[in-house]
Amino acid sequence: MFICFHSELRTSVSAASCSCTHSSSSEVDTRPRGRVLRRFGYDDDLELTQEYLFPMIKIPPDCTTELNHNAYLFLQSVFDKHDKDRDCALSPEEVKDLFKVFPYMPWGPDVNNTVCTNEKGWITYQGYLSQWTLTTYLDVQRSLEYLGYLGYSIVYEQESQAAAITVTRNKRIDLQKKQTQRSVFRCNVLGAPGSGKSGFLQAFLGRNLQRQKRIKENHKSYYAISTTYVYGQEKYLLLHEVMPDLDFLSEADLACDVVCLVYDVSDPRSFEYCAKVYKQYFIDSKTPCVVIAAKSDLHEVRQHYSLSPHDFCRKHKLHPPQSFTCNTTTAPNKDLYTRLTTMAMYP
Repeated sequence: MFICFHSELRTSVSAASCSCTHSSSSEVDTRPRGRVLRRFGYDDDLELTQEYLFPMIKIPPDCTTELNHNAYLFLQSVFDKHDKDRDCALSPEEVKDLFKVFPYMPWGPDVNNTVCTNEKGWITYQGYLSQWTLTTYLDVQRSLEYLGYLGYSIVYEQESQAAAITVTRNKRIDLQKKQTQRSVFRCNVLGAPGSGKSGFLQAFLGRNLQRQKRIKENHKSYYAISTTYVYGQEKYLLLHEVMPDLDFLSEADLACDVVCLVYDVSDPRSFEYCAKVYKQYFIDSKTPCVVIAAKSDLHEVRQHYSLSPHDFCRKHKLHPPQSFTCNTTTAPNKDLYTRLTTMAMYP
């Protein structure tokens, strides 16, 4: 069970205070207390040190960062401690209570549109773990800082919270061996403006078009993460909506395990962007690419490009365009996302 970091600190400091000895000048020997404070990551000014919050961790090129089993157990205990009403979701008040030991609120309103929520819009248990998984994958130093505030290394008696992190092996080795031990896979989603990229991300979180219309523009997220099952194994799929500036795609925009090229079947100029992106960045890449024919509930029109989407895919040995719509009465089908995860695992 999760032990409150700060309450344990108070107990240890009190014990150290009781064992203090007095000199002839009645000055208190504070050395035992100082040792306790430093054990808990504090400096002489009662501030958590940078060394404690940001321990060294080496991440070689083409490797990624994930939480290990003990880290997930720890985060589960933190969730259980703060899910007061046992509804497997965190209300806004419960989220505030969970992060009250932080000097700032680490999660903004966009998080609720990055992970799964319940019908009230509250982050579910699955969504909570997904957000931690995303942070660890995208910004491991931030994840280490957060785990530091929660006292992970103290509870698990580790040298630092870096013990919570698994650094995966080089992706090139995975490709050579045609197998991977990774649990998190990144899918970059590209397409012309208005092609349906945001809808594709939100549908992965179980939100149809009607639910998506409630999202405020300033609460929008360019990421979506949730779990899929591939041959009985639970994996995380991280979707990233890439800005559609064709000439300024960075290495980070291109680095992923699978690519989705999204076009709007009802817009005659939509597919041209997908074709250009593929030919400019991915035609010689080993990264799997999937063409998504979005808004398939609308009337399909002829695309203003030299080849039809089907002929383009056939020419470049890609899978045929995958029809997709989030304009459904229930949660959109997740089969396509499972297929993407499978392609990422076995490129």
